[in-house]
Amino acid sequence: MKKQKTPLYQVTYKEIENYIEQGYKKGRYDAIKEATELSMAVPMMILRDEFGFGGKRLVKFYEAFIDLYDSIDKKYLDLKDIIKTIKEETGIEIVKR
Repeated sequence: MKKQKTPLYQVTYKEIENYIEQGYKKGRYDAIKEATELSMAVPMMILRDEFGFGGKRLVKFYEAFIDLYDSIDKKYLDLKDIIKTIKEETGIEIVKR
């Protein structure tokens, strides 16, 4: 029985760096996306239990939430802008605990 040779590939150091960077970017993106989606469970439960939101309103809230995060991701605005707007329009100050 003949042993099969393992193929040998040559890559440059720069190509290896690019593969690592691509993996890092994808992993980071996937982690942020999953965290954002999973973080919706708590506010959606509160909206449902405390404010009586049904399925349609919860979906609208979820979609608006994702759209806002998309705007942040695209650098159209940032959290400082949002916090400032909330304070100016409602008087509520969001503070770190």
